[in-house]
Amino acid sequence: MQPVVRTICCLIALAASASAQTSTALPATPENLRVTLLGTGTPNPRPDRFGPSTLIEAGAERLVFDCGRSCTTRLWQLRIPLGSVKLFITHLHSDHTVGIPDLWLTGWLNLPYGMRKEPFHLWGPQGTSDMMSALQKAYQTQSGSRSNHSVSVEDDEFEREALLPYLMEKVPSVAKSRYLPLLKLLA
Repeated sequence: MQPVVRTICCLIALAASASAQTSTALPATPENLRVTLLGTGTPNPRPDRFGPSTLIEAGAERLVFDCGRSCTTRLWQLRIPLGSVKLFITHLHSDHTVGIPDLWLTGWLNLPYGMRKEPFHLWGPQGTSDMMSALQKAYQTQSGSRSNHSVSVEDDEFEREALLPYLMEKVPSVAKSRYLPLLKLLA
């Protein structure tokens, strides 16, 4: 199993373990780690299953893994401003990337569902920089509030060794002690 897929599976198991401890969903607070499946669909356009996308909330951090069809719609249904998320792409299949232009560009709108204040942060496998350069070129003719929006891309195959320290830095100590056995699985 690829390290990225294994990491995501461990994070989902971590969230399932946390939610099994209570009868209701916990809000994403500094003490809680929350995983939300935004979409679990396939490339087929089905209205009952949006494209692949997973939201992980760790303290104030909002990390989205993959950006399938309607990712932005699902985020706003949760009242999460699009400008507040960082995006990780596991692989460059179309059903995992088709929502990127929507998340990137709509996040810049100065409306409650936008509000991006810094460059759009995106991590992904080799080829991600080329894909984003092509998208920037495709949308360069936009004018007004939707033009010249910066993007920060890391396109080395991100490994769980790099993701874990990032999450450990962002997850408060109370959550670390509660979830330490599962976090060790990621190391």
